[in-house]
Amino acid sequence: MFLWRHLLFKIIPLRLYSRLPQAWLQDLLIPAAQSTQLAPLLQLVHCGVNLDAHCNGLTPLQWAIVKNLPNMAEQLLLAGADPNSCDLQHRPTLHYAAYYGRVKLTQLLLQAGALPNTPDPQAQVALMYAAFYGHLETLQLLLSAGATVNAQCQFQETALHFAAYAGQAPIVQLLLKAGANNRLLNVDGCTASQLAQAQHFSQSATMINDLNYLFAKATNEAFHQDKSVSSC
Repeated sequence: MFLWRHLLFKIIPLRLYSRLPQAWLQDLLIPAAQSTQLAPLLQLVHCGVNLDAHCNGLTPLQWAIVKNLPNMAEQLLLAGADPNSCDLQHRPTLHYAAYYGRVKLTQLLLQAGALPNTPDPQAQVALMYAAFYGHLETLQLLLSAGATVNAQCQFQETALHFAAYAGQAPIVQLLLKAGANNRLLNVDGCTASQLAQAQHFSQSATMINDLNYLFAKATNEAFHQDKSVSSC
């Protein structure tokens, strides 16, 4: 069926789209979303296709993200595609942009109203995908959009756990500066720094411990400074 859709897309000219049954038009939507040509998609939108229908488990918008087609994704969003749609496994569209580190696509989704804290069935949020795969710019966009830095998945792991486990030292540093809490434990009773040590990513573990020391020191100094000012 998937190959049949692509064959239809190649052989049917745009001028005939308006004469096709709605089911055929819907079949053409996925190959149109995976194409670099905008004209077929715009014609399908004009014919009233369902922009959030699934093909092989994904929506057209998700296919545009997988194929890294920002212009196609933008047109889909402008035409009314839901930025908070999910695939058939209930993974939100924003998770795909975070997984692949698609900076432009992440921007488009957030601008269109994608919610940064929507979890998948494992309670994982987009921030965790960006952290694990080391997508620094995507992570910054998610944090700026209000992603909860200490959100926990079903195994009680945060984005900091994911980054530490994967040895993503720059991500670890950014998350700590954004307020990530290294004292939080996963279901096995491990902090993020302990996960990093267990994986022999000494750079991440050392960074976590060093930065937490600096943060604690800064907090302590600020407390004493405030105390001294109030006593004057």
